[in-house]
Amino acid sequence: MFCPHCGKQTNETDQYCRNCAGPLRVSAMPSVGAPSSMARSGPVAEVFFLQNSKGVTVSNLRFVTTGVTYAMANVSSVRFEARSPKRSGPLLILIASFLWWVLMGHPHPGAGHMGAYYPVCGVIASLIWLGAQKTHFFVRVQGGGGESDALSSTDRAYVQQVVAALEQAIIARG
Repeated sequence: MFCPHCGKQTNETDQYCRNCAGPLRVSAMPSVGAPSSMARSGPVAEVFFLQNSKGVTVSNLRFVTTGVTYAMANVSSVRFEARSPKRSGPLLILIASFLWWVLMGHPHPGAGHMGAYYPVCGVIASLIWLGAQKTHFFVRVQGGGGESDALSSTDRAYVQQVVAALEQAIIARG
């Protein structure tokens, strides 16, 4: 059984969660002003929206990612975010290599000038560096404790799939 407040696993006989001290069983009589969804008796059934081999689980009660569990009761919103890598380093090397080649008078490599190879190496290194840089995609979760990056990947479709599952869980939670 899992706590409906923090998502941690609890014993079947516990009345209160040992992690957050929240009640594990909601009474049949809601308190004054409580929403009607609180009137359920017994534990809330867990409905899964996503479970994958990468260790990500999204249900109406919790969102589990590598080493972190978020209680869906505390998640108010979720969004997809993309961050492009900073390309200033490889571009500076590329410009410096070009300037070196121009200022050296672009000597012929076979003329005994080893310095002619350095700009070529700089160009090759900067192009490899530029090609290796990938955009990172994030699942941003907003809750009572603020906003955080809950998941990061270079696979856009994967992150969008997790965001869609979280949106479904928030809607199902009500």
